[in-house]
Amino acid sequence: MIVYEGKDLKVTFYPFESEIVLFLFSDLDWDLESRRNTDLGSKFGMNVIFFGALEQHWWQTEEAEGAASAVKEISNQYPERVAYGSSMGGYGALWWSGRLNANRCIAVSPQTNISDANLPLLQPWKDAIAKRPIYRDQIAEDIPSGLLPRIIYDPRSKIDASHANWLANKKTVSLDIFPFSTHKLLTTLYEAGSLREAVQGLIRGSMSTAELRLLTRISRPKSHTYSKMLQHSLILRNKSRCRSM
Repeated sequence: MIVYEGKDLKVTFYPFESEIVLFLFSDLDWDLESRRNTDLGSKFGMNVIFFGALEQHWWQTEEAEGAASAVKEISNQYPERVAYGSSMGGYGALWWSGRLNANRCIAVSPQTNISDANLPLLQPWKDAIAKRPIYRDQIAEDIPSGLLPRIIYDPRSKIDASHANWLANKKTVSLDIFPFSTHKLLTTLYEAGSLREAVQGLIRGSMSTAELRLLTRISRPKSHTYSKMLQHSLILRNKSRCRSM
């Protein structure tokens, strides 16, 4: 069921018999056309309200308030409201959490500020963001005081670590690290065979930081991405040691 549709946003509700409603935000790699027939409610095992960005706009749109009002007519009836996304979708989860009265927020490898020149961004992200005016980029101010967002990221990724630490210096957040997972952390979890368990545990609030760390440590050797990045790091470390001899 389409909840809201404009030139920048398309918001769709996928009902499921559950007390949880998941606010799911698209990222840059989300092919909206190929996934339009996917029943996200059945996929996640909970009600899902999917926010599809019709452009790579990092949610900088005046349609936000109208979309939020339409969504809350549905979502406010559910006791558990969870915002979740990765990369641009992670920024979206943080950005929308207060507007949607979320009581949990899970952001994977998110950007946390897109207008601060001191925070790094990939050039394609900069190019996309520069195409339109900034509507509001005040995540640290907009996160409600009673909400503790969880940010999951690779601390060895300069961009992701910079954004996670920037927000942690301004707001109380929970930081979960997965070294050598890269910006595409969810892909690494998928390769490791632990994506579903990790995401379900995070969304449902049943997985602690220690449990997530244990899960990634056990499963990470199965991931090609993790093994490749770890091997690359060891090679660089050995070269550095050789030069210092």
